[in-house]
Amino acid sequence: MTGDSTRFALPPDQLRKHLVPGAFLAIAIVGFAYSAVRAIASDNGNYNLHVQQAFSFIHGELFVINPVNDVALYNDHYYSVFPPFPAILMVPFVLIFGAAAAKGTVLALLLTALGAVALFRIFVALEVSKPTAFWLAAGFFLGTGYWFAILGSSAVWMLSQTVAVNCALISFYFLIAARQSVWSIALAGLFLGFAFTSRQVTIYLIVFSLMYLWSSVAKNDTGKFLRFAGAFIAPFAACLGLYMLFNQLRFGSALETGYRYILLGDSLGGERFRTYGLFNTAYLPFNLNSMFLSGFQLDFGGSTMTDVQSISPWGTSLLFASPFLITAFYARGPKWVIAAAWASIGFALLHMLLYFNNGYVQVNTNRFTLDFLPLLMILCALGIKKAPTILWRAGIVWAIALNFLAFVVLAAMHVTAGT
Repeated sequence: MTGDSTRFALPPDQLRKHLVPGAFLAIAIVGFAYSAVRAIASDNGNYNLHVQQAFSFIHGELFVINPVNDVALYNDHYYSVFPPFPAILMVPFVLIFGAAAAKGTVLALLLTALGAVALFRIFVALEVSKPTAFWLAAGFFLGTGYWFAILGSSAVWMLSQTVAVNCALISFYFLIAARQSVWSIALAGLFLGFAFTSRQVTIYLIVFSLMYLWSSVAKNDTGKFLRFAGAFIAPFAACLGLYMLFNQLRFGSALETGYRYILLGDSLGGERFRTYGLFNTAYLPFNLNSMFLSGFQLDFGGSTMTDVQSISPWGTSLLFASPFLITAFYARGPKWVIAAAWASIGFALLHMLLYFNNGYVQVNTNRFTLDFLPLLMILCALGIKKAPTILWRAGIVWAIALNFLAFVVLAAMHVTAGT
């Protein structure tokens, strides 16, 4: 019997290789699932501007009947300054459940399931092994600011980002992993249009998409490229056109989103906006520090200054929170495709660095980076074979563990972001 039983025993190194990472991920998933359940339970649609915009759509109004959060005041009506696609997706929830019970976190989780399948298939299409693809996907969904966005999808800001991220992932799936027909390319353009009408900054992803069409789909054939590019651009342009019409009907200008009329208090954005405007180089030092230098910060208090009282609401820099993303710098592929990917990311970064706030309030992330993280994950997939294994494995473990600390352990201790 002893001989028979030892035949099935794994060597210690194999045991560590499979069981320890598996146990770590299983514990993490249970903890994150618990945090999601808590987020759903506390979600009240009455405080979500997208839900209120959906309620207004149902009642035939473009302005917001019950204004909450960042709204613009124009001609004695309140308007949402956020692109409308997430509100459109919330319309069925409001019709079925009513505004108060229409939960943005439920929509976000449903979209996450689609986005996860899309991202995994993209990785496999880029010839990443399935176990590695699984860990990369786990790193993205559980080890970046995405999980913060999920938990915050009861509010307009984070719901916008979860919708945009998953639409971008689905767009890249149709561009890269699906059968590359005119129809799949058209769907890629459509979903990028949905991403744009959720978060405008995702428009920069079109630089990569068009170069990928030229180099990897059309194979530098001008005729094929024009056909595919037309299929891609047409639905994207339709989304853009409808968004511009939406603005025209509300503000009398297709290019006016309402930010000029936004009502801001005296928090991070208010005084800055009034002094320097929406974009200014004066914001660079603060935003550079937030994007690249800030670590995970806890605030201590009590008589002995040993009690953890809050998590910094200013967030954590991208590579400190998610160091596995360094793998992107090892990306190899058609040089113009890689260059276009970095150009897309660079344009988005420049936009963010000149913007009047950094995403505050946020926990363990710079949430604006979610606008280009789907593309950065593609670069990670292209670089993972060249990157040192310990770099991305340890980086993913670190990223998931840090989010677990912030959103499971500290949340259970009722330690949240201080404002």
